[in-house]
Amino acid sequence: MDDETSWPATRTVDVDKDNSEPIVDGISFGDRLVIFKKSSVYLIVGEHFEINLARVFTVTKLNVPSDFYFTEGRTLQILENGVLLIFGVNGVYKYEGGYNVERISDPIFTDLKNYRPNWVADDNEEYVYYSGSFRNRYLFPIAATAVGNKDESFLYDENRAFWKWT
Repeated sequence: MDDETSWPATRTVDVDKDNSEPIVDGISFGDRLVIFKKSSVYLIVGEHFEINLARVFTVTKLNVPSDFYFTEGRTLQILENGVLLIFGVNGVYKYEGGYNVERISDPIFTDLKNYRPNWVADDNEEYVYYSGSFRNRYLFPIAATAVGNKDESFLYDENRAFWKWT
């Protein structure tokens, strides 16, 4: 995978062929590639294809919470401290390397569950249009159409605290 600008069509990477979900997004994470499907996450680690097309990398399925559901790549953010944060339909998750994706949004579960029925009803989770990060803080606004009356925003800071404002 040496040249990210060129990938010959004959060189394919299967990411769990038995899982029929399409790839939603991917993000470079250090020297690795993290690939997201709706209910699963994969890690591609390695260097390149050899001339004889032999693989010199591995694809590993990461452990995710049983209710992990992800549909919007614009909510992926890597903080300055190297933590990858993910806003999914059922909460906010983090990946710090290794083989586990962990939900960190339990302190604001009640707030987030109020939005979930709207997302699942039409299978369009784009109510969260984007996210941002600055100095190990993760911001994810939720548009009024998801809430029904007002825009709301959440901020996760490096002390593992969540803040909410409208």
